Amino acid sequence: MLWSWLVIAGAVHGMLLAFYLWFARKEHSITYRYLGSSIFVYSVYLIFGELVREHPQQYPHLIALAFPLVFLIGPLLYFFAKAAKEGGRSSKLVVVLHLLPTALCVLYLLPFFLQSGSAKIYFLENARKNGMPLDMMMLWLIGCAHVLLYMLLVVYNIRQYQKHLKNKYSNIDEMNLQWLIRVSISNGFIWGLYALLYILYILNITIDPLGIPDVFFSLMMAILIFFIGFMVFQRTILFANEKEAPFIKKYSKSGLQKIEMERLAEELQVYMHQEKPYKNADLSLKILSEHLNLSPQHLSQILNEQFGKNFYDFINEYRVKEVIKLMECKDLEHYTLLGLAYEAGFKSKSTFNSIFKKITDSTPSDFRSKMQRF
Repeated sequence: MLWSWLVIAGAVHGMLLAFYLWFARKEHSITYRYLGSSIFVYSVYLIFGELVREHPQQYPHLIALAFPLVFLIGPLLYFFAKAAKEGGRSSKLVVVLHLLPTALCVLYLLPFFLQSGSAKIYFLENARKNGMPLDMMMLWLIGCAHVLLYMLLVVYNIRQYQKHLKNKYSNIDEMNLQWLIRVSISNGFIWGLYALLYILYILNITIDPLGIPDVFFSLMMAILIFFIGFMVFQRTILFANEKEAPFIKKYSKSGLQKIEMERLAEELQVYMHQEKPYKNADLSLKILSEHLNLSPQHLSQILNEQFGKNFYDFINEYRVKEVIKLMECKDLEHYTLLGLAYEAGFKSKSTFNSIFKKITDSTPSDFRSKMQRF
C-alpha cells in the first residue's frame, strides 16, 4: 500500500540522514551524532513497526522490540538540544541516568523477548483480536508520557539556547533551531494523541489504536523525519559554533566599576555612529569586542547594564535606524525595502520585518508610505 511505502521511505531516508550526520558532518561531531542517533532510533522504530504490522509471520522476533526504542527517542533529541546549547557531550553519569528507563523497559520485556516466535505471533494475534494486555498498554502509556516530558525539556533548552544566541550574535536566523521546536511540538502532539487514544480504548470509548490509528501515526512520524532532513540540508549553519564559550557568565566578578562602564558605553555609542559596524551582517559579540579592545564578557555586561539590551536587540535597533535613514535618502528611492535592509546589515526579509515592526509599531512598507506622503 502507498502509506506503507511512504513510511518505509521515511525510515530509509532517516537512516541515510543518520549516517550522514554521524560521518559527514565533522565540524560539530558530538552534537550531530546525538541528532543522527535520535533520527536512527526513530527510523528503526518505524521499520520494526511496519514489518510487524505487514509481515508478522516472517519477523516474529521483532514483535514488541520497538517498545524500548520509545524510551530512547526523547533522551537522544534532548542530548542534541543540550549539546547545541552548551557545546560538547553530556557526562557519562548523566547519559546513564537518562537511558535508565530504556534499560528497565528491556528488563521488564526480557521474558517476552525470550519466548519462541510462535508464542510471539500468538500474542500479536490475540492483541489484535482482544486488545493488548493491560500491563503492555500501561507500559506504552508510560512511554508516550516519557516522550512528551522530553519534548518539553527540548523546547525549554532551545528557548535558553535562543536567549544565549541573542547575547552573542546579531543575526541568528539559520542557527536559532526554531525548526527543532516545531519538531518537538509536533512530536509531542503525535505521542500525546497516541496516548489519548490508548486511554480512551482502555475506557472502551474508542477503537483499538493497533489498527488504522497506528498506521496514521507512523505516517506522521515519517513526515517528521523528512522535515528534519529538509532542515539539515537546507541550512549551511545548523547551530552556533560549539567551540566558542557557550554562555556569558554573570558579571559579579568582572571588575568593571560603574563609572568605567558609563565611559565605555559612551565610547561604544560613538563607535557605532562613526564606524557603523552593524552593517556587517555577520557581526558578533566577539568581533565587536575585538574592535573595542574589550572582552566579550565586559561588552555583554555593558549592553545589559547600561542599555538594558542583549547584543541582538542592540545591533538590530541600529540597523532599523539605518534603514529609516536610507528611506529618507532621495538617491535610494529606487531601492526595494529588502535592498535597504541588506544594506543596513539584515540577512533575511522575515527577520527585518519582525524587528522593524517591533521597534516602530509599523511594517516597513507602511512606514515608507507614510514618509513618502509627508
